[in-house]
Amino acid sequence: MTITQILKQFDKASLTTISKLTIRELEEEKKGHWVAYVDEGNESYDVHVKFLGKQVDFTSCDCCVQEDQLCAHKTKMLLMLDDKLKGKKVVDKPVAKKILSKKKISESVALLHDVNQKDVYGWLEELFKKNKEVETEFLLKFGMSKANSYTVEEVDKILKDILVATMGRKRQEASAKQVKTLIDLFTIALAPVEDFLITNITKPIALDIYLAVVFRLFNFNHAVYHSSTRVGTFTKKFTERFLYALFNVKDKVAIEKQLALLRMNLQYQEGRLEYETYWYLFKFINDAIPEELLHKYIFEIIELKKFAEGEEEEYDSIQGISRFLLNVVNKNNVFKQYYKAFRPVQYDEEFNLLLIKLVIDIDLLYAEQLCQLIIDKHLHFFRNDGVEDMLTEIKQKLGKNDDVLKMRKKRFTESLNIDDYKFIIKSFKNKKEAGAFKEDIKSKLSKATLYSSELAKYFEILDFEKDYTEILNLLKVYPRFPLINEYFKQLYQADAKQLLDRIMMAGQSVNSIPSDAVLLASLSRFILENYTSNEILNKLMKYATNKNSMNLYLKQAIIANQK
Repeated sequence: MTITQILKQFDKASLTTISKLTIRELEEEKKGHWVAYVDEGNESYDVHVKFLGKQVDFTSCDCCVQEDQLCAHKTKMLLMLDDKLKGKKVVDKPVAKKILSKKKISESVALLHDVNQKDVYGWLEELFKKNKEVETEFLLKFGMSKANSYTVEEVDKILKDILVATMGRKRQEASAKQVKTLIDLFTIALAPVEDFLITNITKPIALDIYLAVVFRLFNFNHAVYHSSTRVGTFTKKFTERFLYALFNVKDKVAIEKQLALLRMNLQYQEGRLEYETYWYLFKFINDAIPEELLHKYIFEIIELKKFAEGEEEEYDSIQGISRFLLNVVNKNNVFKQYYKAFRPVQYDEEFNLLLIKLVIDIDLLYAEQLCQLIIDKHLHFFRNDGVEDMLTEIKQKLGKNDDVLKMRKKRFTESLNIDDYKFIIKSFKNKKEAGAFKEDIKSKLSKATLYSSELAKYFEILDFEKDYTEILNLLKVYPRFPLINEYFKQLYQADAKQLLDRIMMAGQSVNSIPSDAVLLASLSRFILENYTSNEILNKLMKYATNKNSMNLYLKQAIIANQK
């Protein structure tokens, strides 16, 4: 892990406390091998940190903590190195120590020394009866000797007893104070358990105990209502420490076995909460995996996907795993090595379009295959517009011109896309064939009932063909101010009188004034600037000027101008 990843395991309060330690004589003894003295109180400790690239490969401290564990002295040195390697100015000279005044003894502590021991014991007995939380903390502090080994059942019982002591047996809601007490007790209880996990980190028991702890935490979150973030933070930190211990083991084969064991266990979890527990750790690995284990991790994700999806279908149906795999390979820039592990996902259009987009740059034939599969198997809810656009682009790049023409003809009949129309016209070898196609389209669309969106697309085609006579004919059937405004200059040049007639036809109905102020200003300016008052008023004699109509608006504008 990198220094940043290691330091993320500590909360701000802990790092603030550790940063107050004094560090002396920090130097790079060899390439990537740093040494220093860290002072704590009257003691001084010799600390070593060795790097392999950006990864922390080895740490040691003569305070007797194990190599794969972190103490305050190692952490202080990592904090200093983090600043130094980032180019920040660091001070590693010894700081003059202040003479500390004697700590004042509180009234309660002083009284404790004076009261008879038997009275104190009796008082504690009564306190334990009334306050199970205090009794539990007392037992955790003084009653539990550090065990050489733990079983899943033993750890689970410890956590259950703490839950009962703090929450009772049937509690459905917890205050922030109760959650804090719970996490404080969990922290005390799990400290020796974590030592056991570190010692046995590559054995199945370590994974089993970790999962039992996280399951108990998840179960609490699901069963008890609370607004505290402490449980989530504790789970995250516990997981980070577990993975730090695992990935700092020198035996990479042993780590790979643990990854495979986790994946196989995940495959066979039937309960929702059990699966959620395993999946949490499996996903979390993505943020902690060392580079040398990345491909093993990706292999396990692919194996999990294969198991979950099966091989019967040519596509996937579980969004989460495919999206997660894509995120991992993209994040680590290894998509090119694994693109064939991906298949389209049913009803996940966003994922499928992104997948095709990425594959196009690597393998056009595979991208073509993905597109065709999505279309043939109807993997999207409604239309396949985005996929068909990509497939058309792919086939053009592959030089499959006949397929492209066929696709664009089909798409044009469905969507009246102007670009498809232009492409089709351009593909004809002679003007006669092109003319026949144009007449066929015009004949069909002129007789069809068109919605506003279809009408707008047909007008685009007619504008491309400069057939403004047909547009004026259609405006008699579909008088629409937005369409008139779009083409009024061309229509005015084609037939100014016909255009004015269509404007008055559209403007006679009640509430026909455009609600869009920009459209209203544009239309009225064009009409009043290009037609005389007499032309407009004469035409208004043929058409009505109803309340809130465009015709009434124009009439009032002319009268106002005459004054």
